[in-house]
Amino acid sequence: MPNVLCLQLLTHLKVLVLNGNQIQRFPGRLIAKELQSLTILDLSNNLIEELDDIADMNLPNLSVLDY
Repeated sequence: MPNVLCLQLLTHLKVLVLNGNQIQRFPGRLIAKELQSLTILDLSNNLIEELDDIADMNLPNLSVLDY
């Protein structure tokens, strides 16, 4: 995700599906600041090996995380 700044416009986003995109790294901490309304995050079928950034996200409304 080269430009995370565009996420500032998505503060009410509830569902983010990024499955099957060959993502290797997910900047969870940076993204979590902007996506506080997120309830579903799907990162399945990607190449993510480190889950630290994902595990440390503080998303109070997140009910589904698929990776």
